Amino acid sequence: MSNYRKKKTAPVPPQPGWAVYLRTSSEDHQKPELSRARQRSIIDGNVLEHSELPVIDEYVDVLTGKTPNRVAYQRLLADARVGKFSHVIVERADRFGRNDTEALRAIRESALLGIRTRGGQQTKRKSGGYISYAPDGYINVTARTDTKKKMDLGRWDKWIEIDNERAPIWRLAWDMLLEDRWTLDEIAETLHACGYRHRSGRPFIEIKPSRKRRANVTTISHVFHNWT
Repeated sequence: MSNYRKKKTAPVPPQPGWAVYLRTSSEDHQKPELSRARQRSIIDGNVLEHSELPVIDEYVDVLTGKTPNRVAYQRLLADARVGKFSHVIVERADRFGRNDTEALRAIRESALLGIRTRGGQQTKRKSGGYISYAPDGYINVTARTDTKKKMDLGRWDKWIEIDNERAPIWRLAWDMLLEDRWTLDEIAETLHACGYRHRSGRPFIEIKPSRKRRANVTTISHVFHNWT
């Protein structure tokens, strides 16, 4: 009898990105305040607009949350198992399901995906790679890996490089921060005066119809707290 044992391979980290789950019952469609548009608006405003991760897919069910046998919900769980995305977001936990056990099981699965993602990211970083969407001021670079790295990094070798077009924006922002005398609002005003915008195209300063100025500083704060 052969003593050969098949070598176990490390699990492939999930693709960094969001899965958006929206659920309404048939009654919800009669109530605009509970509509999918409202759910997505809340999700976008509170999380996605401030996240560097892309939206991988959106899953929509029009069915009661009392049963887990929902087409999009089951597709989401199946995609989660194969690592299609790293994070799942819903407006409220009960959008997963009315049954607390089922909802918590899905949330726990999402949490485990987050742990797997962080582990995969650490492996990449130790090898000089970078798995996530590059922060503003950098660009993602992908190339075929050599055989030696293939076991650790898979088919592609990924890293980030300075974005020569965007880097001056954040060089200026960091220089101001390190002077330790400018507020985030003042940094945003300076970037706006230079004609700069966020990578999404959103201005650093929004001017309301009332002429009131609003500094969009959430992304600036996230950049200043990004290890990169």
